[in-house]
Amino acid sequence: MTATIAADDMQAEMDSEMLLAYTPDGKGSGVSIERVVGTLNGRQGSFVMQGTGSFEGHAAATTWTIVPGSGTGELGGIRGGGGFPMQASPDGVRFTLDYKFEAPKRRNLRLLGKL
Repeated sequence: MTATIAADDMQAEMDSEMLLAYTPDGKGSGVSIERVVGTLNGRQGSFVMQGTGSFEGHAAATTWTIVPGSGTGELGGIRGGGGFPMQASPDGVRFTLDYKFEAPKRRNLRLLGKL
């Protein structure tokens, strides 16, 4: 499944693969993997999220975790997660994404020679 994300600080495409399990009483759960490609607060790149969710009837809830180390481009070092409670709406699904960026790792170099 591909979804377009259009928010104030995020414009992206999200490709998802899901595995869902249903029970005879209409309840269920699932797992997912999403690849997000686009711009987040002016930073371009991509990252991957893994998700877990549950649903009953027409209501569902999903929680995502950003896969550590999956950020590319200007989204390198992104960490965090989010999710959504899904409600039927003509405006689409509202979700949260809480994130931060790791500080770049410092490298100590030892130079041998004379200046």
